[in-house]
Amino acid sequence: VSYPGDKSIAALFEAQVMRSPEAPAVSYNGQTLSYNELNGRANQLARHMTTLGVTPGAMVGIYVERGLESITAMLAILKAGCAYVPLDLDYPRLRLAFMLADAAVPVLLTTAALRQQLPDFSGDIIALDEDWPQISQQAETNPAMAANGDSTAYVIYTSGSTGKPKGVVVPHKAVNRLVCHADFYQVTPQDRVAQVSNVSFDAATFEIWGALLNGGELVGATKNVLLNPYSLASFLATEKITAIFITTALFNVMAREDSAMFEHVCCVLFGGEAVDPNAVRCVLNSRPPENLLHVYGPTETTTFATWHRIDALADDAATVPIGKPIHNTTAYVLDPLMQPVPVGVPGELYIGGEGVAQGYLKRPELSAERFVPDVFSENDDGVTRYLYRTGDRVRYLPDGDIEFLGRIDQQVKIRGFRIEPGETEALLVNLPAVSEAAVLVREDEPGEKRLVAYVVPTAEWIEQISSTQSGEHVEQWQALYEETYGDIDADLDLTFNLTGWNSSYTGEPIPVEEMREWVEATVSRIAALKPQRALEIGCGTG
Repeated sequence: VSYPGDKSIAALFEAQVMRSPEAPAVSYNGQTLSYNELNGRANQLARHMTTLGVTPGAMVGIYVERGLESITAMLAILKAGCAYVPLDLDYPRLRLAFMLADAAVPVLLTTAALRQQLPDFSGDIIALDEDWPQISQQAETNPAMAANGDSTAYVIYTSGSTGKPKGVVVPHKAVNRLVCHADFYQVTPQDRVAQVSNVSFDAATFEIWGALLNGGELVGATKNVLLNPYSLASFLATEKITAIFITTALFNVMAREDSAMFEHVCCVLFGGEAVDPNAVRCVLNSRPPENLLHVYGPTETTTFATWHRIDALADDAATVPIGKPIHNTTAYVLDPLMQPVPVGVPGELYIGGEGVAQGYLKRPELSAERFVPDVFSENDDGVTRYLYRTGDRVRYLPDGDIEFLGRIDQQVKIRGFRIEPGETEALLVNLPAVSEAAVLVREDEPGEKRLVAYVVPTAEWIEQISSTQSGEHVEQWQALYEETYGDIDADLDLTFNLTGWNSSYTGEPIPVEEMREWVEATVSRIAALKPQRALEIGCGTG
C-alpha cells in the first residue's frame, strides 16, 4: 500500500500544519497548543539546539514528564535532523548513565526539577522551563529539512539478556508506515487520541504520531488516571476520547471493574502480553466500543505488526489471535531451518516489511542474529531487506490468523513491558554477596505476574553474616538471661526454679503449687506414651 516512505516525520507534520494551523494539536491538564503553536515552539527549540552545536544524525535525550514539553521536545529533535532517545523517569541512575553513554548523547532535554535526578552527564542540558526565555528568542519558522524516510527517528532501549539494555534504531519511514494510510485504524482530524503510554514505551509512537500526522488531537492522561478504573472511565467520557491503546494487563483490570467504560470510544486497541478471554467477553457482552482490536508487535517492528478485530469470541476460546499483518508488513511462521510450516504447526514468527528497525545500536553481532536477510521478498532494486526474528512461538489458524503460543527463549512480558530475566540475573550476580541467581515469573494469582529472584550467597558472605549474626544472637540471649535471672534469691529452690514464669494476664509470678501440679501432669502424660527419650526445650523448671 502506498505511503510516504521517503518523507521525514517532521515534513509530514509541517504539511499537516499547513492544512489545519489553528486546529488543536495537543492538550494536557487543561493546556492546549494548536498545530501552528506547537510547530512554532518546536522550531524555536530545534534552532536553539543547533546553536549548541547539535548536528543532524545526533541522538538527543529526553527526560521529561508526559506533557506539552515532551511533545515539543520530540518534534524539535526531529526537525533538527536528530533522533530522540526517551529516558524513563523511573529508571535507576545506573541505567540512565549507560543509555546516555551508549547513544553518545550530546544534549539532554529536561526540566529544572528533574535535573537533580540525572546521573553525571558531560553534555549540554537544556531545561525546557528555565531556559525557555532564551529559547523563545529563536525564529518560529521551519528550519531546513535535515532528514528523510531512511534517517533514524528514535532509539528505544529494551531489556537485554546480557545485563545491558539494547537500543532499537527506528527510521522515520517505519513510523510513517504505522500511522499513514493504516488499515487497522486510520486516525482522522475528528479523532481525539489518548496518550496514556510513557514516551519510552513504543506504544507512544502510535499515540503521538498517529494523532499529529493525521490532524487529530493528542490528549494526555496523568498517571493517576490509569490507577483507577473509575478515573479512566471519567477521562474517556469527559475528554471525548475516540481512540486509545492500553496494555493487555490494564485492559483485563478495566474490563473486570467497568466493562462498559469503552462504549463511547470509537477504537480501543490492546496488546503486549497473553490475553484473558474472560476480560474480552466482559467487554463484548456489555457495551463494547465500535472497534475492539487486539494488536501485536515488538519494538523492533515499530509498535504494531499484526492486528485482529474482535467482534465475537467463542465460549470455549482459550485466547484471542494476534491476527494478520498490517499494511506494508509481512509475517512468516518458520521452522529452525527457516522453512515455512503448515497451518496449525508451531514455529517461530518472523516479521518483515517497512516497519523493521535498522538493528541494535552498536551491537552488530546481536543485530546479525536477530535481523536476518529476507529470503522471501523480491529484491529487484538491489536493496537487502530483513526479517526480524521475534522469538515468539506461534501457529497459523485455518483462516490465516496467527495465534500466539509463547516464547522460544526466556523473555517475559509483565504489564506490557518486555523483560529479559537474564538481565536481572546478570545484575544480581554482580553483587558481592551473590554467587548465582535465577529469576522467574510467578503468577500466584491469575493475571498478577511478578518477578521473583532466587540467589545463592557466596561462601565469604555466609561466613561473615554467620559470624555477625552469631555474635548478635549471643549478646541478645545474654542480655535476656541477665535481665531474667540476674537477681535470683539466694534461698531459691534451684530444683524447681520458676523465675520468669509470669501470668500473661496479670504479669504476676504463677503460684508455685499451680506450676508444680502442671509440671507433674505434663510429665505423667509424656511418661504414659513410653518414649524412648524426651527432650526438654526451654529454660527453668518449666
